[in-house]
Amino acid sequence: MTVNKLKAENEFLRSRLEEAEETIRAIRSGAVDAFVVEDSGGHKVYTLVGADRPYRLLVEQMQQGAAMLQADGNIIYCNSRLAEFLKIPHERVIGTPLHDFIVSDDRSIYEDLLSQGRTRSSRGEVRLRRRDGGIIPAYLTFNALPRDCGAEIGVLITDLTAVLQTKEALRTLASHLGLVEQRERHRLATELHDSLAQLLVAGIMKSSQGRQRLSQGSAVDDRFWMELVEIFSQAISYTRTLMGELSPSILHEAGLPSALKWLGENMLRYGLQVEVHVEELNLAIPEDQAVLLFQSARELLWNVVKHADTDRAVLALNTPSADFMLMTIQDQGKGFDPRRTEPPSASRGFGLYSVRERLKAMGGELTLHSSPGQGTCITLKAPIAITSSVQAMSARLALPADRFAQSRLAGPLRILLVDDHAMVRQGLYGILSSYPGLTVIGEASNGEEALRLAEETSPDLILMDVNMPVMDGIAATQRVKELLPTTIVVGLSVNPSSQVVNAMTCAGASGFVSKAMAGEDLYSVIMSITERDKH
Repeated sequence: MTVNKLKAENEFLRSRLEEAEETIRAIRSGAVDAFVVEDSGGHKVYTLVGADRPYRLLVEQMQQGAAMLQADGNIIYCNSRLAEFLKIPHERVIGTPLHDFIVSDDRSIYEDLLSQGRTRSSRGEVRLRRRDGGIIPAYLTFNALPRDCGAEIGVLITDLTAVLQTKEALRTLASHLGLVEQRERHRLATELHDSLAQLLVAGIMKSSQGRQRLSQGSAVDDRFWMELVEIFSQAISYTRTLMGELSPSILHEAGLPSALKWLGENMLRYGLQVEVHVEELNLAIPEDQAVLLFQSARELLWNVVKHADTDRAVLALNTPSADFMLMTIQDQGKGFDPRRTEPPSASRGFGLYSVRERLKAMGGELTLHSSPGQGTCITLKAPIAITSSVQAMSARLALPADRFAQSRLAGPLRILLVDDHAMVRQGLYGILSSYPGLTVIGEASNGEEALRLAEETSPDLILMDVNMPVMDGIAATQRVKELLPTTIVVGLSVNPSSQVVNAMTCAGASGFVSKAMAGEDLYSVIMSITERDKH
């Protein structure tokens, strides 16, 4: 063959190659309506109806792999996504049996799905092997195609890698939660045995000792009774602390902002000084959301205690808009690599993963900034609904100067007891009955009962427990002050924290008494309030 002929043939082959490349580009972009495939039976024309071009473009942009197969499984069309899955050039996927990309152990499953797909829909999971040897867990959906479309079977291929990673993370989460629950049960059982049970035993022993002395006619001095009171005071203090750790009543009684302040104070017990910045707003958010945010703040502060190697942190809550609030936990500790928190293997990574997933389920998001030696800043963004009752609450703080009609002051002070524990009401009744000028006119076990009895009896004073079912004492106090503005309300709680006292005061209460100190302080508080209001 002469040189000229070789040159001519080379030019011909080059033009054919350019034509083939242009055809492939046109098919992939949806610019052609038909193409020809040559196989052992000769040339076959496959038409792509012009009206379907928008659908082809859509298929090219979808996140799933898509292919059209001949009856034997050969690929005559696929979208770019499938080629990306397999890490193989698009032109090399065309004309290759899909069977060749299936892991050998799963090929029998694939063949069954393909056989069913010739006549009806079929679906199942198999593993694909990439060009680089990597394995892709995939979900295949086969459907028989119309006879005039140029192929017999269509298949959609979904990459299950992210789904399986999520399932594994959830299994890890469930396993860890079970372990945490068992550890927490053991810790509580140990603390109850070592602390509360021992205090109660000591109280019983002390009470038995006093009873024995009295039965023998021996004198029992004040010191003995003060020691007994101290034992039970310690038991109450411990119980209050344990209640706060399990489910802080202040969250339900005074709301999220007050609960976060309490949390900051409580972390001092564990050597962490928390600087709290909370907007003083009446945030009317759903209880489950408030609980989630509080638990998240506590968990993230615990992470600071356990991992940050610092004794200071900042907790901030603000509302940059009416649609969402931001809660930020920041420390200047040793920091960490955020990439190590997914999947949740380490304890710190697990905590962040747990918070992020729970927040995401509620329509929020978690943003994390940290690096080794640079501290950590975590921001939680959550949707909110803010009520417009701040002004109404402020108005209720302007308490009337003359609370009593003169006719009421002439007789005994008429008192309504409100507490959800009958034994506590009985104890309060006993204390009040021992003083002249005080008369208990009724008892209620929740806020709704208190409102009904208050309307019926118009008491001079209500002793209102804070934490009650149906309607708590804060809400009941607000309603009482609206219905009976001259009635005095004195709050009662086993938790006399500043946040609880402030919440009751804002609701309209004139005073507050700790249940633990009711025997000593109740009468003096009542007298102080009534004497003050007389003047």
